[in-house]
Amino acid sequence: MKILHFDPYSGISGDMTIGALLDISKMSFPEFSKKLSKLGLHDEYEILLKKTMKNGISAKKFEVIDKNNLQSENHEETHQHEHTHEHAHHHHDEHNHDKEKEEGHSHGRTYNDILKIINDSSLSDSVKIISSNIFDEIAICESVVHDKDIAEIGFHEVGAIDSIVDVVGTAILIDYIGADKVTFSKISVGSGTVKCAHGIVPVPAPATEILLYGMDVCSTEIKSELTTPTGAGILVALGKQVKETSGKIMATGYGAGTKNFSTRANVLKVTLLETEETENKDKIFQIETNIDDERGEVLGYCVNNLMKMGALDAFFVPIYMKKNRPAYMLTVLSKEENKEKIIDEIMSTTSSIGVRYFEVQRKILSRESFSFEVEDVEIFAKKSQNGRIKIEFESIMKYSEIKNISIPQAEEKIKGIMKGKI
Repeated sequence: MKILHFDPYSGISGDMTIGALLDISKMSFPEFSKKLSKLGLHDEYEILLKKTMKNGISAKKFEVIDKNNLQSENHEETHQHEHTHEHAHHHHDEHNHDKEKEEGHSHGRTYNDILKIINDSSLSDSVKIISSNIFDEIAICESVVHDKDIAEIGFHEVGAIDSIVDVVGTAILIDYIGADKVTFSKISVGSGTVKCAHGIVPVPAPATEILLYGMDVCSTEIKSELTTPTGAGILVALGKQVKETSGKIMATGYGAGTKNFSTRANVLKVTLLETEETENKDKIFQIETNIDDERGEVLGYCVNNLMKMGALDAFFVPIYMKKNRPAYMLTVLSKEENKEKIIDEIMSTTSSIGVRYFEVQRKILSRESFSFEVEDVEIFAKKSQNGRIKIEFESIMKYSEIKNISIPQAEEKIKGIMKGKI
């Protein structure tokens, strides 16, 4: 198994992530630029990449220049060192590591605006999904902070062109690396205060703090924001926090932040590990039978019984049998210990007079079930090994009925409150 591990001992931001992933992936900058241009916003930005030293560590410094703000301080500083940069004109600049820039941007896009840009682009489907997942995490937390529906959220820092490029660029590189699993260790958030679009707030910023609920974090002696909302969103959407890692080190990459600190290198370290560990694999049986002379009520009753008896899945597929008779094929997935009783149930409940079965293998991610309360309603959900959380639809439906709201409204409300509990 290939594991991509993030070590945010000096925090994480979008630009640091891009720098580290470019360093470890060895994707050429022109190739990265070409893939990024598929987003369709290349007229708004330019991206730069250079090597830099942070406390004796060589790292990649990634920057995004907002072409709508060419007089910004960041742009002037960047071009003072123009001769040391790789340039790509369909590209992207970086986030200020102390704060994700909230001022001077002409595009304060909404969550829906960003999703539309991504979905309408020519990016690959996998990159679209990864990008959307990251923005989903951030949007849910922003909606909780501002007590607004997600559709009403206007992204300030993460709606700026540099943040959009950071998220999509990260998705491109994660997809390119193709790790089986993404993990991360304890997150340094910094200390002090940070200026954002709504004024001065303590570190970590409100959205960052909600994103990191349940995570192992630490403050530092450095009076600065080390982990930004974009950085936190990337970790939460892509990975799972672990206390320790093991495996054969295959590659290491460093992405540089903007500031220099005397007590620690302002870099994000990523490591590619190879391990013999694999996702859970187990042996199961697939049981099938064709039925052309049974009532629909009996077939539905049979499937319900099979699931109660421990079937992993059971479903019907419409088919045509000999003489073009319409029929159904019943397929059941079962563990070996349940195979015989499931076969007996099929034979005794339906008109089937024979079944076929064969051994199959599957690869699954480990998962855990948990519950939490939303306004006195118990909600059930599952969290898989890759960090994805799925709320059980029955819980959404129950909450919708009790609160007399639509299913989409119920789901959005549950997701928002879940961020503060999980």
